[in-house]
Amino acid sequence: MLPNSAPIEPTVRNIVMKLPPFKPSAASGLPTRRCSACGSRFESPSITEMAVALGMDWVVIDAEHGHLDWKEIVRALRATARSETVALVRIAELNGGLIKRALDIGADGIVVPWVETGRTLSKR
Repeated sequence: MLPNSAPIEPTVRNIVMKLPPFKPSAASGLPTRRCSACGSRFESPSITEMAVALGMDWVVIDAEHGHLDWKEIVRALRATARSETVALVRIAELNGGLIKRALDIGADGIVVPWVETGRTLSKR
């Protein structure tokens, strides 16, 4: 857990609950259904709207590499409202304030860049 932040476990549960069920194959026991996803760096929510219309499992709204401001991120998140598409926001850096803000405006979860292990999170 990040200092001065609430645990993000409930968000992870929300994502898992929102994803469609996977059926394991008889031979391997591994899921046979493929996930479909899309990423967006565009100011317009149209890419996110298309992802929802196509029934994508999840979409990543990229606030790290793109030049999106919070208003544009909110518009993209609204495009996933009342859909089965999970909306993730890729924040610019590991920062408790950015994580809280993304979750507060409606992201189902966040993607934090440059975090490869749990140890990286525990150092912050």
